[in-house]
Amino acid sequence: MNNLENNTEYQELIHRWQGCKYREQYANSDRAQVERKILEITKNELKDKGTNNLPNNLQIVTGYSESYDQESIQRLKVKFDDGLSKLPYFPFKQEWKPNAKQIAALKDVCGEIFNQELSEALTIKPKKPTFKIKE
Repeated sequence: MNNLENNTEYQELIHRWQGCKYREQYANSDRAQVERKILEITKNELKDKGTNNLPNNLQIVTGYSESYDQESIQRLKVKFDDGLSKLPYFPFKQEWKPNAKQIAALKDVCGEIFNQELSEALTIKPKKPTFKIKE
């Protein structure tokens, strides 16, 4: 280790690396601020979910992330097993992970029942929009 303390190339690289990290942090902060401003300007043009193609080849991808409260799902499973649920089938795997295809089908076929039975378990949060310039 003592050799590194006296190695001028190593010392210069560490100094350059620190500068790069600082510029990277500043650039990330600046990029996030610009993205927030772009979102303010474009918010009425953006779909809730999907790829939005905007002028100057800008793409903004929007969407939601869904998570299900495990205790609520457990209560629903007991209700389902006891025949007290109106759901035609239980759309979760044994670990209470949602089966996306079955959930989508339930929403399409019997959305009101889905909402009644699962609304307390479901949390929907907007995803952070992603930005990209198409080449």
